[in-house]
Amino acid sequence: MNIRYITTLLFFTLGFFSFSQPALSQTASASQESSLELSLADLDFLRGKWVGTFLNDREYEKYWTGLSGNTIMGMLRFIRDDDTMLFEILAIEESDTGPVLRVKHFTPGLIGRQERENSDLYRLIETGPNRALFESEDGNTLLDMRVQDGDKHLVRRGRLEDGEWNWADLFVGNRTEL
Repeated sequence: MNIRYITTLLFFTLGFFSFSQPALSQTASASQESSLELSLADLDFLRGKWVGTFLNDREYEKYWTGLSGNTIMGMLRFIRDDDTMLFEILAIEESDTGPVLRVKHFTPGLIGRQERENSDLYRLIETGPNRALFESEDGNTLLDMRVQDGDKHLVRRGRLEDGEWNWADLFVGNRTEL
């Protein structure tokens, strides 16, 4: 085999595997450096209404707006046995370090689960075609959001446990009409 063939094969193989799984070796400093290149416009693939299952035990209904006013807004409700269990309000907005996802949780009656000024915060650390990877403030949780085949919705959560990433499918669903 010639060296050019081996180099080409290696390039395509590494490219395939780097897209098929999130970049797990990201550090906070590398995340902050790369976030300067990331844009809210990269997340337009999220726009629309999505329905499906959450952790295989309840239904979800999620809406993402398009980019407007330097923000992408989302709202989500979880339903089990025809009862709403939880609401989430989501905002993806610019920060000093690049785009961030803020999440607030509410129980029925719009009773906040976090203190008024607090929200869960995730930094956008990577995007690709129809894909976004967010990292929690402590660096121990990754959210991998994907749209596949134009209408398949998948959000996976990775948690760093004993030096290894453990992944679970959170949201599995489809795009539907508004």
